[in-house]
Amino acid sequence: LCNKHFITGKPSNDAEHSDYVPSIFEHGKQTSLSSLNRYNRQLKRKTSSAPLTEDE
Repeated sequence: LCNKHFITGKPSNDAEHSDYVPSIFEHGKQTSLSSLNRYNRQLKRKTSSAPLTEDE
C-alpha cells in the first residue's frame, strides 16, 4: 500500500485511529479528516488529563 491510502500518509497501529490498516479494506464510507481530528482531540484528552489526588 502506498501513502495515498492513508489520511495521514502512513498506517497506524492504534485500532481506534482512522489509518488503522484493516480499516482500509472495509467497503463503506471513507473516514473524513474531521473524524481524524476528533480522534486526535480524544487522544490528547486521554494523555493530558492529570490524575486526581486524595486531597481532591
